[in-house]
Amino acid sequence: MREEFDSWERENPGITFVHVLERPSTEWTGERGFITAETVLRHCDPHDGWHWFVSGPPAMVDPMRRVLEAVGVDQDHSSFESFAGYL
Repeated sequence: MREEFDSWERENPGITFVHVLERPSTEWTGERGFITAETVLRHCDPHDGWHWFVSGPPAMVDPMRRVLEAVGVDQDHSSFESFAGYL
């Protein structure tokens, strides 16, 4: 879905997507591994007033909840939706 995200980013200058790949090719120059507090802090100020939306399988959502807690994002500025069973 990278092309779709990149298109949204071009159409909405206030949105930035950071692609983080767990097992990228050797040519990949972006973020690698899992999203950590350090990853978040490299790309944004978590206290800038934006609302954080995290949606995906529990194996992704639960760690992101801990990351946002670690960087101090207030619960009132975050929403989480877990779902499973898709390919």
